Amino acid sequence: MEEKLLDSVKSYVKTRSKQRRVNTKEQSIINSGDASKIYNFAHSHPKADINALQSALIDTGDVDYFIKFASNIPTADISMFVDALINMGVTAYILRFTRNVPNLNIHEIENAILATGDADLIECFAEEIEGIDVSAFQDAIVSSNNPMLIRNFAFVKGADIEILQDAIVNTGDEKWICNFATEVPGVNIRLLQKAVINTGNPSLIYKFATAVNKPQSKTIKQALDKIGDELYIDKFKSFALDATAKSNRKLSQKDFELKVSKIVAKSSKPYQKSNKKFINSTLHKDRVEDIKQIDFSIENT
Repeated sequence: MEEKLLDSVKSYVKTRSKQRRVNTKEQSIINSGDASKIYNFAHSHPKADINALQSALIDTGDVDYFIKFASNIPTADISMFVDALINMGVTAYILRFTRNVPNLNIHEIENAILATGDADLIECFAEEIEGIDVSAFQDAIVSSNNPMLIRNFAFVKGADIEILQDAIVNTGDEKWICNFATEVPGVNIRLLQKAVINTGNPSLIYKFATAVNKPQSKTIKQALDKIGDELYIDKFKSFALDATAKSNRKLSQKDFELKVSKIVAKSSKPYQKSNKKFINSTLHKDRVEDIKQIDFSIENT
């Protein structure tokens, strides 16, 4: 009996002694600040203080070993790494970690990203990482009221273009509204034009009309007339006249003559009476000045 008791005591002392050696070595590894040593020790000693080792590894700022630790240490706390990466403020590190750690819970990371309120980080993460909650990220971008980020978010798979086009109009930023209209696939130009007109901003309405392909000229003209800003009324009229002239120059001679005939048929009586003379004066493309005034006036009556 006494012999068994003695064996138990010896075993306990041996275990404690071994544990003290491990603890001493572990503390030495932690104090070293060497990412490679910290990771290797954690990997080969599963019963070590993983939390303390992970904290020490985070202090090194070595993202490559963050990824190794998170990938190969079953008890690693992913949220500790995510918080550390966010605090570092380097978006590229966050993206690298997210892409390279297998079986990562993407929603755990996206919640942390959204919680930062950093619109630039939110937009970049949404653009680069698949499988996110697009609606939640879109809400954050719309709330930012940042026209460039709203425009960029339109290229994220699953983004709601109609919500984004309303949001970008609300920013009032003429440059990015026009860019949205001309660069974003699937944009509804008519709905966007309506939203632009509803702003009552003559400068925005004019710039939008001159930026997009085939704006509703009659609607634009009516909107500017209603606002009564003579500067932009005149500017739009000149733009529309020039656009008509350019369009006429692209027509074949046969199509050009047909268009002239249609204009004459729809025009006022003075032109109808002299339609032969009018057509004869426009048989050559270099005489488009003779018809563009009538063409414009008919299209905008």
